[in-house]
Parts: sequence; C-alpha cells; structure tokens
Amino acid sequence: MGLSPRDAREELIPDLMVHDPTDEQRALRGVPHLVVEIVSSHRGKDLVAKVQRYAAWGAPSYWIVDPRDRVVITMALRDGLYAETARLTAGSGVLTYGDVRVPADLDELFG
Repeated sequence: MGLSPRDAREELIPDLMVHDPTDEQRALRGVPHLVVEIVSSHRGKDLVAKVQRYAAWGAPSYWIVDPRDRVVITMALRDGLYAETARLTAGSGVLTYGDVRVPADLDELFG
C-alpha cells in the first residue's frame, strides 16, 4: 500500500508502515504512526529525500534499517523535522514509536 497525503500527486511506498485500520485499498491518505525504510542501493534517496518527504507529511516516527552498516536509527518528528532518538548497532534493544516499545535483536535481524 502506498502513502499519499491528501491532494498530493506523489506516492511513496515505504517498506513498512503502521497505521490505523482503514478501508482504503490503493493508498493511505491519513498519516501513519510509523514509517520504516530499509536502505537500498539508492542510499541518498532513502537517507535524505524520503526522510524529508515523510516529515513534510507529518509521520510522527521514522525508522531507517541499514543492512550494509548494520544499524537501525529511530527518529521522532519535532517541529517539522526528524530528530534521532536511538541508534542501535548490535545485540538486543528496544525500538520505540510514540508509546509503543518493540524489542529487537539486531544480531538476528542482520544475521
């Protein structure tokens, strides 16, 4: 499912998103609680351009999963920009978005 804010002509397809239940079939027009991108070979697009677009649309939480560098970066939207809230590189940790806590084993994830 793509993500498309009201009246936007652009559509992005995140690797994962968490949102309220909806009957929309093609594109989510609301704002998801969390957007997750797995960094691809288009690193600049994933690490800069998409971050700016999701911030402009108001997604409160954004995670970047980078298999090459074996890191998960969590960010929260503050004053229209994402601020890094955690950077996990190995072992077990907890990823958060809003009040939700997600236990993660990065060694298993990147194993």
